[in-house]
Amino acid sequence: MEITLKEQRLTKSLMLWADKTRRSPDEMLENAVAAYLADMEAESLRQETDVFWNRLPELRKQFPHQFVAIHQGEVIGHSEELDGLMRRVQKAFGDLPVLIASVDSPPPREIHWSGGRK
Repeated sequence: MEITLKEQRLTKSLMLWADKTRRSPDEMLENAVAAYLADMEAESLRQETDVFWNRLPELRKQFPHQFVAIHQGEVIGHSEELDGLMRRVQKAFGDLPVLIASVDSPPPREIHWSGGRK
């Protein structure tokens, strides 16, 4: 598969930085895309985690003592057996981020931190 950058300024900037850092443009582009996708995955899981904690009382009533799988804010599966649920989610969604959690999870503790991104 070939991917083309349509923005000429991105291509020019990529080539300049590759030259300056003595790395290949392909390596730099792969690293940039990998970092971007990791950020997207982390944000998606953060959102799914918020959905889980906000809906936990309802989920406990609807799916007692089960694991639930949440994707794009919706419960897409549930089971008392984690392994089976994980296999079904993997088969249906591949490497896309899907939160799987037990409705018996204790409430989250408040965590505070300071500073920017790591």
